[in-house]
Amino acid sequence: MLLPETKNLHFNSLTVCAVIKVPKNTSADRVGIILGNYSASQCINFEVHTKGRLRVFWHAGQTDFYTKTVDVR
Repeated sequence: MLLPETKNLHFNSLTVCAVIKVPKNTSADRVGIILGNYSASQCINFEVHTKGRLRVFWHAGQTDFYTKTVDVR
């Protein structure tokens, strides 16, 4: 789903609530993006990355944060 103002996500306060169900038998590969605007110059992505870890990828990788012990699978 495309949001009309995704290019401006980083300029405002942001609260998101999402229920994400990832099957336990999902492989260790990256699952996908929950919410994001990767193609924008100042992007932010919230995603389920490898091994079920949650990830925040912000401003073209200037911040690339992964949870270390959380596995949402």
